[in-house]
Amino acid sequence: MKEVSISVSISGNTYPIKVKPEDQQNVTQAAQLINDKIKALKEVYGISDKRDLLAMCALQLATQYIQLENKTNSSDAQLARQLTQMDILISSQLR
Repeated sequence: MKEVSISVSISGNTYPIKVKPEDQQNVTQAAQLINDKIKALKEVYGISDKRDLLAMCALQLATQYIQLENKTNSSDAQLARQLTQMDILISSQLR
């Protein structure tokens, strides 16, 4: 698939990148999310060092990702148990 060139701005720096057309909106939204988190961290903690702000932003986003992944894995396991129970119930009724 052909890629498109876009520029995203993160913490005042512009980065030219190539993405698939269908990923362009997600990348732009991700850059905006990072900028919003950096702004909030700067306001709450009074930190002005870009490296510290980016590190704290990365930590927050990674933590949120792990929490979501754990929740998804838990939901998947619960769904698998329910499907197994349904399969057993249906199989027993078909015999």
